[in-house]
Amino acid sequence: MTAAVEPVATLAVAGTWRNELGSILRLTGTSAGGLAGTYESAVGDKDGTRPLVGFHGAPQADRSMVLGFVVRWPSAGSIAVWTGRYDPDTELIRATWLLLTDGDAADAWSATRVGADEFHRIDADADADADADATGDGWLA
Repeated sequence: MTAAVEPVATLAVAGTWRNELGSILRLTGTSAGGLAGTYESAVGDKDGTRPLVGFHGAPQADRSMVLGFVVRWPSAGSIAVWTGRYDPDTELIRATWLLLTDGDAADAWSATRVGADEFHRIDADADADADADATGDGWLA
């Protein structure tokens, strides 16, 4: 059973992002520190737009925050996870990823790929006034 997704005030990482390969990441905040959204891969077994689930940490004094999310590609028998940090000064999410594909347990490591992505904000929120967050708590008005 899936828990209900409850939108919250606009989270600093909420919005649309593109990585260096052209994949599109759409994030929204949910209750209790959750993330929801979609991921559209520009490489590999694309499978169209896939749902994602994840979490974010509390905003730090510099408004950065850690986050992580998971995407499943059923037709490819694979699952990818990203974990990284949002940098409000550069409007980047820098994340390391692991991609695991189905295979024999004896070949588990050969079925694992590791890499890194930089996601750049591409939605209209990119030019929001940096002073909109007067409290410094990572949430935008």
